[in-house]
Amino acid sequence: MPDESVVRETIEQYWKRFSAGDVDGLVALFTDDATVEDPVGTPVHHGTGEIRAFYESAQALADSIELRSAGVTEVNGDQAAFAMEIRPVIGGETYLLHAIDVMTFAEDGRITSMRAFCQQEKLRPAD
Repeated sequence: MPDESVVRETIEQYWKRFSAGDVDGLVALFTDDATVEDPVGTPVHHGTGEIRAFYESAQALADSIELRSAGVTEVNGDQAAFAMEIRPVIGGETYLLHAIDVMTFAEDGRITSMRAFCQQEKLRPAD
């Protein structure tokens, strides 16, 4: 089971690399056989090839996208759940979407699964 500090560092790197548009760095945080379901209820992306394609297409949806902690990260063993803000900039306007991600982690701290709970229809202009 990964150490809690390793899991928290992976989550921090996830936010940083996603916000920087670093798809290579982001994909490196996942195991080869990882899965991503984002948002929950949509088709699951299997393996780093599909995960890379997913994040490349996500990054192309906006001029930039920043992920910010919403202040709550809970780690239990090899699993974590955290609240965050997704802040895309589209045409110079910043928007806001709240999400809760649930991840599982390998012994080395890499992500084995990620599920995102968010409702894209709730995207709104940021304050």
